[in-house]
Amino acid sequence: WMVPAIAAGCAVVLLSAGGGCLYWSHGRLAEASGECEAAYSKAAKERGELAGYLRSDALKTAITVKDSEVEDAKTVAVLASTVKAVSNTKTDIPGCPADGLKGIRAVTAQLDKAAAAYAKTVNEVRGKADAVNASKTDKTVADATKVLNDSKGRVEDDKVRTALENAIKSKDEKTISDAVKAVNDSIKAKSDADAKAGAEKEAQAAENGSS
Repeated sequence: WMVPAIAAGCAVVLLSAGGGCLYWSHGRLAEASGECEAAYSKAAKERGELAGYLRSDALKTAITVKDSEVEDAKTVAVLASTVKAVSNTKTDIPGCPADGLKGIRAVTAQLDKAAAAYAKTVNEVRGKADAVNASKTDKTVADATKVLNDSKGRVEDDKVRTALENAIKSKDEKTISDAVKAVNDSIKAKSDADAKAGAEKEAQAAENGSS
């Protein structure tokens, strides 16, 4: 009677071990699937960030900057080529498999790489756009500085030159543009006033000579 009892006991142990193994395997599969879904969400988010930046007004504004508007024309060419290359790159990402631990982990690795690549690309394009904007600001500052230097003694009111000097320090393009216009207007006003005064003086001299 002991032999059947021992055999039955062994069967229970084996069944229990088998059930534990099945549960453990299912747990690993569920965990891997969760990691894959998280990786997919991150990759999709980074892909969306890239697509959004490529459509952004900030990038569109940088792309429209001309060579003549920057100190370094190379920044314009580099941005244009970078945007073109990125725009032509496929952005498909794989979906997570329903089963197969090895396959799920392989796709998870691909998604992690894709997310990192999208994030890197966004930073790269943004950096090239920033370089264009910085070069444009440098050109604006250089041109304004020349106006400031050339306008010494030629303006009707020297306060406009002080305002331009402060605007240059701020490096704000709109402020600089307005200040440059004010200086140029003041130069013209002084020039017109000098011309008028000269004409009146000549007229007076001619009148005195004829009398």
